Amino acid sequence: MMKSTALEPVPSDPAPIRFLRPIQVEALYGLTQKFLAHARGRGDGPPFVKPSPRLVLYAVADLERWLAARRRLSTSDPGPSA
Repeated sequence: MMKSTALEPVPSDPAPIRFLRPIQVEALYGLTQKFLAHARGRGDGPPFVKPSPRLVLYAVADLERWLAARRRLSTSDPGPSA
């Protein structure tokens, strides 16, 4: 058995969170669960993963990319799609 020395780094956190449930997305990003459900149905929301019939997950990287694409400088800024 190897002894740990004081110079070895101590892992601070396990792997970062990569996926969030809709309730977590609402708490962290302010996108309501209702909005997310409607956006999934319309196909214009953030990309999601559906590993089972009742479980919906959002990748943090996808959420942040989706939000960044909707960034505006003013209320009159139509964004890149206009």
